[in-house]
Amino acid sequence: MNIIVEDSARDKIRAKNADTVHCMLNMCASWGGTTLDPAVYVGTPRNIDHFNKLENNGITVYVKKGTPSVNGTLTITVGKFLWFEKLMVEGMI
Repeated sequence: MNIIVEDSARDKIRAKNADTVHCMLNMCASWGGTTLDPAVYVGTPRNIDHFNKLENNGITVYVKKGTPSVNGTLTITVGKFLWFEKLMVEGMI
C-alpha cells in the first residue's frame, strides 16, 4: 500500500506538534443503518501491532491492517465539514 500526505495535511498535523497519524475505518450507526467511515487521528495508535507503518512527506502514518483501498493508495488531505477543517483520508473503500 502507498500513502500520500498532502502538504496542507502535513502542515495541519505539524501545527498540533505531531508527526504521526493513524487511519482506520470506524463503524457509525444511525437511524439509516450502519456504515464504515474512514477516519484520521493525530498520534500513534494504542494497539500499534494492529497497524502497518508507512511514511510520506515527513509524516509517519499507521494504517490498520487489512484496510481496503481503491487502487492501493491512500491520500491524507484536509477537507471541510461545515466551517471546520479536518484531516481526511481518501482511497479507503
